[in-house]
Amino acid sequence: MKNKRVQALLLLSTAMLLASCGGNSPSNPGQSSAQGTSQPATTSTPATTSAPAGTSAATGDTEAPIISGVKQSLTCQAGESINLLEGVTAVDDVDGNLTDKIVVALMPAKSIVITNGVAQFSKEDEGTYDVSYTVKDKAGNETTEFSELVVTEALGEKTLVKDFSFSRDLDGWAPEIVAD
Repeated sequence: MKNKRVQALLLLSTAMLLASCGGNSPSNPGQSSAQGTSQPATTSTPATTSAPAGTSAATGDTEAPIISGVKQSLTCQAGESINLLEGVTAVDDVDGNLTDKIVVALMPAKSIVITNGVAQFSKEDEGTYDVSYTVKDKAGNETTEFSELVVTEALGEKTLVKDFSFSRDLDGWAPEIVAD
């Protein structure tokens, strides 16, 4: 099941990359696209991809940035928030520190808002999510890493008891709340 999610994220990332590069439009308006049934479909794409032809050749930068600190699995309670970028960094051999350029996305996205890497979950957002971390350098070289996030059931109301004491009865020790 995890492989299907990863494949779906990779397919989505590839589609977004193609859309940003102009999709499958031919470079010459009078020419038709060479894509079609003559090329086999691929089922997996590496997590690290290079820039489109010509983009990085002019700058000589062909190495994709490196993302580190991505945890394989994360957990959070429904109704709480989690900083998905905590401990995650990105470095490029030419551009240097790209940590502030990391884009975080959740699949399925639902209506979960991510602000500065912090995702806020409502009590109805229980479930398992795939988290993608993507960064692109100035030459267009891109890297994507994945993590799994499990949002568990929200616990009951939190009660803070400031003053209490213990008493002993026939059943053993028991806390007693001291009234104000």
